[in-house]
Amino acid sequence: MKSEEIKNKLIAAAAEYARKQAKKKGYNPYALGIYLNRIEEIISDIENGAGVQDALGAGFSGTLLNHLAKAVQVSAAESGKYFYEPCGKKSTKKC
Repeated sequence: MKSEEIKNKLIAAAAEYARKQAKKKGYNPYALGIYLNRIEEIISDIENGAGVQDALGAGFSGTLLNHLAKAVQVSAAESGKYFYEPCGKKSTKKC
């Protein structure tokens, strides 16, 4: 799957997740923007050689991770296994 296709699926899944969560008390109205920013970082990581499952697991957790992993047809990574450090534009880390 190409990174653009992965990005589109992740954005659609994040928007769906945020829409469902918005009905709950205490929902953060800025959550979708935060998710979209993290998706950009994840796509950058994937384009720099990171695996889709690893990038998702490093960027998200919990039910959101499960929802996004399902959207791109990968299994959810182990929660807490990763510490996220993007290897995209703003980082000195190399993937």
